[in-house]
Amino acid sequence: MDFESRLMPLVLDRRGWDSAWLEIHANPAHRALGNLDEMCARLKTVHDDGQLIVVLPDFDTDGVMAGVVGWAGLNQLGFRCGLYAPHPENGYGIGAQDIDRAEQEFPGVQTFITCDVGITCHEALSHARGQGKTVLVTDHHEPDGTPIEADCVVDPSADKEAYGWDGICGAHVFWQILCRYADLYDPRRRAAIDRLRVFAGIATISDMMPLWKENRLLVKQSIADSNAIAAVSPESLFDGTPVGAALAGLCVLYRVFQRAGKLYLPIDEQTYGWTIAPAINSLKRLEKPMNIIQCLFTSPRLSDKYAFAGRLAETSDQRRKLVAAKTDLLRASFLEKRQPYAPSIFLTDAPSGILGLLANTVLNETGMPVLVLRPEADGYTGSGRAPHWFDFLGWLRRDGFGTAAGHAQALGYSVDHCSEADLTALSQRIKTAAEQAKPVTTPIPKFDFTIGATAPGTASASPGTDTTGNSPNASADVAFSDTTELVAFAHDCARLAPWGEDWPSPVARLEIPLSAPWSPLSGGKHAKCALADGAEAVFWNTTPEQIARRMRFGEELRATVGLHEWRGHTTVRFTGV
Repeated sequence: MDFESRLMPLVLDRRGWDSAWLEIHANPAHRALGNLDEMCARLKTVHDDGQLIVVLPDFDTDGVMAGVVGWAGLNQLGFRCGLYAPHPENGYGIGAQDIDRAEQEFPGVQTFITCDVGITCHEALSHARGQGKTVLVTDHHEPDGTPIEADCVVDPSADKEAYGWDGICGAHVFWQILCRYADLYDPRRRAAIDRLRVFAGIATISDMMPLWKENRLLVKQSIADSNAIAAVSPESLFDGTPVGAALAGLCVLYRVFQRAGKLYLPIDEQTYGWTIAPAINSLKRLEKPMNIIQCLFTSPRLSDKYAFAGRLAETSDQRRKLVAAKTDLLRASFLEKRQPYAPSIFLTDAPSGILGLLANTVLNETGMPVLVLRPEADGYTGSGRAPHWFDFLGWLRRDGFGTAAGHAQALGYSVDHCSEADLTALSQRIKTAAEQAKPVTTPIPKFDFTIGATAPGTASASPGTDTTGNSPNASADVAFSDTTELVAFAHDCARLAPWGEDWPSPVARLEIPLSAPWSPLSGGKHAKCALADGAEAVFWNTTPEQIARRMRFGEELRATVGLHEWRGHTTVRFTGV
């Protein structure tokens, strides 16, 4: 692969990403999902018999996107299809009560199809089959070893041998099923089904799926679709079809978030991960009705879509403020030694919906597996997070106690009738197991290359300590003033995008002089520093005073490299991470 810059080959070499590695991990070819044609055949029977089929989704962003894909796709293909709104307050998964509620909401339902959930929901599936319903499961989570009562199951984690790996999200699974169904039985509508990939791409980023193989192409296409959608009016997309209704809803979402200053064009993978997914997940975190987001995509009236998008924006703001407050309280309780089971178990009174975010915060600070639990009347419920090298889900199921479900490093957890001694023992066992499993390796640098005031080969480069007080000038790989090289590097980054899980965006260490002037942005919320003619650093949600404090204490400033267009002028922008 040829690159414009000399920096990109250097970065790839330091990561060990040679041409063979890139060819394997960027190849979008994949096998067929296990039971794919059987699932399509069963759906064809549902279609031909005119049965009412109801989609049962999970309530995170992947579940929401999978539900939209399923509802829009099945209706577009001529099915009689309803979309059930899950209840976040009941915790992860679907239960028998959800089956009963769905029957009341959709009288005459004969078939249920799950998405992004179901593989471990034995009570619900058994209850549905006991009432004579057909049960179809689409999921991507790990099974728990208990035989599942379903008429057909498509789950790459349940049949890794068939598909080859388990790295795709629930919405991607459902989209592949619909594509295959269209190929087999309704080729005229395949183009419409293809348009639903935009939702599967959002879900792939939100669920932190590895950006390898088919995921890379899917997300790249999804981002291009999103930018095309954002460039037109919702009315132009609203063509009277279910797919058109869903796309118009996404267009409305982008417009409302733009007007609120929450979203900036062009849309990229960071927009999905930092703006769209947190906003959608705010509904489950604050236990708001899931029909807020579902109706945004399914409503036949644009006025309703705008109203629902506005409610989503408001909920997202509420979530952000609540998480900040509860994070501060959790951190203070740890520093004041009021967490008796730390560092492996933390207790909090925060709403159950934000426990995963709190667990992420602890994980980022300790680097070790953690459970953040909320005391309940008969036990504890919460979330677990772990570094990539520790299979927390597998360990809890094998060597822990309680009930765990989800992913290997991101899971929901609950336990009944647990004593203080039990929690103390569990915390110690988690810590011991993690210490034994932790790989013994050289610490991985948190950056790929260095940008400084000068660099080797430049006229002003010389040995010794530079004006940052951090490191010698000669340690820099490129100078801030070398905008030609930095622009070329930004172009190379765009070629290898999208960046994400297991395909991280290149990060630079910035050797900025202590004397460099930082100016406030947006009333002081953000900080900006001009580093050279045509090159600037911007740190969002960080004040100039905070930047100065970090630099005085010798903290490294790290950033990604991109291009910023403003009134026809292009600037190299280093965005702080």
